[in-house]
Amino acid sequence: MSNDFRNNSGMNDHLLKQVRLCANASIKANATPASKVHASDVPGGIYLRTQGKIAESDAIESLVGIVTAPDDATGKFAVLIDEPNVDKLYLKSVTASAGTIAVAAAAVSAGGRLYLDLDSSLDLSAADLTITIEMSYKKKK
Repeated sequence: MSNDFRNNSGMNDHLLKQVRLCANASIKANATPASKVHASDVPGGIYLRTQGKIAESDAIESLVGIVTAPDDATGKFAVLIDEPNVDKLYLKSVTASAGTIAVAAAAVSAGGRLYLDLDSSLDLSAADLTITIEMSYKKKK
């Protein structure tokens, strides 16, 4: 005897709350930290937090003390995804257009948003970087 998930209201509710996000975000390098240019496939939804440019993401939700301080020379930066009703993060993957990238941390913030603490092998003051973000998560409602 097997379960028919279509007749299971708990499973249906769980499946309806599942979300998959796949998007690109990019950093156009500049020797002056505040002059870098950020872009993403989801303007107003994905915020990059790089050296000299933390105000955009911190205006949504401050990640101070949660993520590593951004540093262009060492390639450290963060991403905030403005989706305020996240319950659980299941999967995350970040791929870089050049060099290597590591996910130092990925979680749901106190405000219920997703964030990624990233460490690239590139010097963001000298090299452009595009990342592909893939995440699967569950919304609260």
